Amino acid sequence: MSASSYLTRHIADVKKSTICNYQKKNEPIINKEKKIAVCIDDFALKKRKSYGTIMIDLDNGRVIDVIDSRDRDDVVAWLSQFTNLKYVSRDGSPTYASDIRETHPNVHQISDRFHLVKNLTDAVTLCIYKILSGRVTIPLTKEKGMMNQLLGNKPSRCDKILLVKSLASQRRTLQEIRSLTGCSIQTIRKYIKMDEDNIPKSSNDKRGQEHREVIEKTMAKVEKVRALHDKGYSVRQITDKTGHT
Repeated sequence: MSASSYLTRHIADVKKSTICNYQKKNEPIINKEKKIAVCIDDFALKKRKSYGTIMIDLDNGRVIDVIDSRDRDDVVAWLSQFTNLKYVSRDGSPTYASDIRETHPNVHQISDRFHLVKNLTDAVTLCIYKILSGRVTIPLTKEKGMMNQLLGNKPSRCDKILLVKSLASQRRTLQEIRSLTGCSIQTIRKYIKMDEDNIPKSSNDKRGQEHREVIEKTMAKVEKVRALHDKGYSVRQITDKTGHT
């Protein structure tokens, strides 16, 4: 039976919300002298605006206390109330580490599991970046090279037709060719039946020509921006002159 049901039946008509409000008004009694092993961490009261600090009991995982600040003076005054601390788990913040040393110089500071693993991962990642080059060259066969060009560089219609014919000559099924090229079954059949004389020249492909024109215009803009930067123009001045953001 809930507390509100018991009170309503035997004493007074009291709702659940009323009992909760009474509980919120009563500040919990914390035996600060008995706390030996705790964890402290910050949390956002309002993201990027205000932050608080929470203390957790390492023995049972329950919240011990919370303050609505993570400033040095407030945290130092707060920690000094817990006189018998021996172990404090914290994140990698040098601020918390300094606060703990000031109030409890003999306490054992422990890096929590999340930040320990994160720091290890960051160190390993940095090591890999130093060992491996930014791009790893993978040798391609002629067929895979054409496929890579087809999927990544927006080739001409001529390239697509030649690739489909090459795959068909290897007795690949229509489904396999579709999965490799992205063309529809109807288009694949059309390309397979197409005579060599009817295959359009790569240079005359309209879409390929449009793609090359866009690339050339983009590179011209890049060169103009670089030239202005080399002359000592600021980002704002370059934006005003070119209209680029």
